[in-house]
Amino acid sequence: MPFMGSAGSCRSFGPKVKICGVSDRASLKEVARLGVDAVGFIFYDGSPRAVVGAQVKAWIEDMPPFVHAVGVFVDEKASQVKKVAQLCGLSYIQLHGQETPEYCAALPKNRLIKAFRVKNGFGPDKIAPYVPHVGGILLDSAASGEGFDWRVACAIREAFPDMPLILAGGLNVENVEEAIRVVHPYAVDVSSSVETTPGVKDPAKVQELLHRIASIPSPVH
Repeated sequence: MPFMGSAGSCRSFGPKVKICGVSDRASLKEVARLGVDAVGFIFYDGSPRAVVGAQVKAWIEDMPPFVHAVGVFVDEKASQVKKVAQLCGLSYIQLHGQETPEYCAALPKNRLIKAFRVKNGFGPDKIAPYVPHVGGILLDSAASGEGFDWRVACAIREAFPDMPLILAGGLNVENVEEAIRVVHPYAVDVSSSVETTPGVKDPAKVQELLHRIASIPSPVH
């Protein structure tokens, strides 16, 4: 099952799940075994979860089928993004900086996710110029590990109903069910709340997160 697709192609028990910021090979194997849809690797030196291409290439070769690898980049040269994506065999590219719509147009649309940090005054108008050039959008909080007003996410989902919306920002086992019921995202993206230390994921916490998501009843149509 692909990580990205039409906005209405979620699994019956909930949205797809991406665990981001993995920088430890052992925890990667455990997390992938639990059945997440995607794992994120951060190619940004400024992050405590930073990894490098050769390292990730070896890890991805050991990942099971149908678990997708997402590379996260922050204001990197497009040529370097393409180089790393090809070296590692990344399934998707996630841009988490100030990249412009023109920058995005130089990368494969159907494999491109553009992340936005939600601040005061943020709305659909900020995203509209990117829609023709990306395959999905990710909404994150302005401060790492914190949440934001989910009403903003709802407004964006309603403005662009055909665009897969990935919800991030402070999600954990306590609030993920409510977030999904309120926003109805295509996917959720979780990082720090399922860690023991930055980059090292706790399989028990990931398993509990997946259990909470799986317990959400399917909507009645």
